[in-house]
Amino acid sequence: MKTNAGQIENIFDFQIHYYLNQEDLHQMDAKILNECERQLLDAFDFIKAYTGEFNIDVTPKKEGGLIETFVIYFVASNIGYDIIKNFFNALIQQFFSSTQTKLSNSIDRINILEKIKNGTITKEEVMALVDDKKLRKYVSNYYKPLENTDTVISVEASMKKEGDIEPFSSSKIIKADFTKKILSDTTTEDKTETAGTTIRILSPVLRQGHGKVWKGYYSGKTIEFKVLDKEFLEQVYNNEIKFGANTVITCTLITITKKKVENGEYTNLKPEYAVKDVLQWEDDYTFKNSTKRYKKIKADEQQLDLFNQD
Repeated sequence: MKTNAGQIENIFDFQIHYYLNQEDLHQMDAKILNECERQLLDAFDFIKAYTGEFNIDVTPKKEGGLIETFVIYFVASNIGYDIIKNFFNALIQQFFSSTQTKLSNSIDRINILEKIKNGTITKEEVMALVDDKKLRKYVSNYYKPLENTDTVISVEASMKKEGDIEPFSSSKIIKADFTKKILSDTTTEDKTETAGTTIRILSPVLRQGHGKVWKGYYSGKTIEFKVLDKEFLEQVYNNEIKFGANTVITCTLITITKKKVENGEYTNLKPEYAVKDVLQWEDDYTFKNSTKRYKKIKADEQQLDLFNQD
């Protein structure tokens, strides 16, 4: 890395040691290692929001299991050395400590940013700031591939200032504790059906094999939906149903509402829609027409009435 040496204020070595299941083994799956590196680099970017910009180089990997070192350069940093240490110590503990401590995240972030600038932020406040939903996601994604390989039996991280012998922060986690770092991830689903509702068609699929998603206007918004009514689709593909600028269908709309649950926190996902039992269609130029399904329903009803009269 080329830089103006007069501008460099702090240089650190951030070392990751992957302990492998054989003493003479010094290599691991490239995809797993690359994914771990990607999540760690994303975490470094997260830290930059508080420490200011820094550059990262990677040195050649060493044996002894597998060891890689990131050289971190702070250039013209606006915060002090102790605050930088506290942030990276918090990062190491969040990623590589076997204990999971849930910290209070109800902190005044505006006030915290002022404390970072004037150098009065405490180590405890840094730990609470780093205990963030986004960072926990990076940690979880870091351990997911490691959990699925037998090669890596533990991971140790440490960081020291260039020239120092002992690291100012280190932590080691064993394979049995990897699952503690992985967020529980489930999705809840709720399905409702609204019969006899209307949708204005914005973009129909007129030919078979040209995609499955239609677009329409429903309840004041544009939605994408799949059509499950095969009889209606057959009429569309056979050009028996025409679509104009204001074509409206009467149908049953299925709405699927999903929520993603990660460690007790809910995130609403984009609703999914599907249409079944299309009964009628109409537009500005066409009177209300009934689909084959609707006509069949009416015919069956008439047949039932005749049977009851007999």
